[in-house]
Amino acid sequence: MIREKFKKYRVETIVFLIFLFYLFLVRMTIPIFKGRLFPIGEWVIDWDYYVKMSQDIFSIFKSQIITPFCYRPLVPLIAGILPFDFETNYSLINFFSIYFTGLILYFTLRLEFNKSISIFGLFVFCYLNYIPTAGIELFPEHAFYHAYLYEVYNIDCITLFFIMCSFYCILSEKKKFYCICLVLGVLAKEIVLITIPVYIIYEFMKRDRTKNKKAMFNTFLRSILFIVPGILTYFIMQIIVIPQPFSADPRAYFVWHTRAYDGNEYGSIGMIMMFLEIRINQILYEFALLKWTFGSWGITLLILCLFNKKDTLFKWIKLYGLFMVLIYSQMLLGIAETKYIHQGFYPMIFLGASGLNRIYESFSSYIAKRIIFFR
Repeated sequence: MIREKFKKYRVETIVFLIFLFYLFLVRMTIPIFKGRLFPIGEWVIDWDYYVKMSQDIFSIFKSQIITPFCYRPLVPLIAGILPFDFETNYSLINFFSIYFTGLILYFTLRLEFNKSISIFGLFVFCYLNYIPTAGIELFPEHAFYHAYLYEVYNIDCITLFFIMCSFYCILSEKKKFYCICLVLGVLAKEIVLITIPVYIIYEFMKRDRTKNKKAMFNTFLRSILFIVPGILTYFIMQIIVIPQPFSADPRAYFVWHTRAYDGNEYGSIGMIMMFLEIRINQILYEFALLKWTFGSWGITLLILCLFNKKDTLFKWIKLYGLFMVLIYSQMLLGIAETKYIHQGFYPMIFLGASGLNRIYESFSSYIAKRIIFFR
């Protein structure tokens, strides 16, 4: 039985082992090239808060953690339960989150493509932001693996995992599992909520038009109920968790003041307007949006996206367009820049894989015609 399973999945087994070795190599070499970014207790205020939550998860109810970090208890809770020191615990969580994100990415692509194209998608996941393009350095500050594997006290790796799991559940129509992913994802980081539009649009697009309108509406409504627990989890956390005021932490005030804080609370209209002004200036005077886009996805992937048919692009925009707009919109709410764009990696990889698949099918068709002609 095991031998038969291995024969069936031996290609995947080999690829996944190579992927595991690659991640291990990246995790070991990045510190050598870059050195540690910030010691705990200095500038990276979110790291301090996550460690504090790992030491005492109930600190989120004691007005000891500033927003938005206080609403993200899942990773600190797991890191506090694991038996090793916090640095090791967070490193393990990040490492295996990225690893299993890659695995789920592969199986999600397999819903649409063959093994070769799906392996290509995993390869793209490996090289994201590692190809020097448009003046981007080889290891830019917010490169995909640099940001997610090297920043030890980080919750974004598991966030990527839940985003990828959400896409797999949506596209494989596993609604109950999507509901679970959404709830756990919200407890990791609230950004997982932006997969909800993809879920709603997908359910609407696959509706059975042979049914009458009332039956269609009832089926659609039952599907929508699966997102309710995730949304409730978000609002319950907003109600029961007591954040610490920004003014209570001098470092938090200093960081946000120099970047755009200026006395406004996180998420306030004033703060959003100041961030908007900063981003517009960057886009107009530094061409930052172009640099982020090419740096985040890489020229190879973007070129492959262009090989899709118009109807494929239109379907992609319908399903993932709003999600990608929300991905880019995150830059209005955070200090980091390209780090947020990476959370939209799956739709971009899917579009690139689809473009490659069209090239492959066209080439196969051409070869088949030539063989028939010479016969």
